[in-house]
Amino acid sequence: MEAIKKKMQMLKLDKENALDRAEQAEAEQKQAEDRSKQLEDELAAMQKKLKGTEDELDNMASLYSEQFGHLCLCH
Repeated sequence: MEAIKKKMQMLKLDKENALDRAEQAEAEQKQAEDRSKQLEDELAAMQKKLKGTEDELDNMASLYSEQFGHLCLCH
């Protein structure tokens, strides 16, 4: 009878430990998901900024190309 009580206590302790580990894993998963979302938002902002920089560069290249073309026609 005593062995059964000990076994039940061990099983109860194992269950509590497993629940604690599961809780910890869920918290870590939430942190990882939050960090992933943050990084995705940062990436989207950087892509938007890059697009703006590329557009600005294209506009400048067109302007310089027009000016250079005009200079070439004059000489």
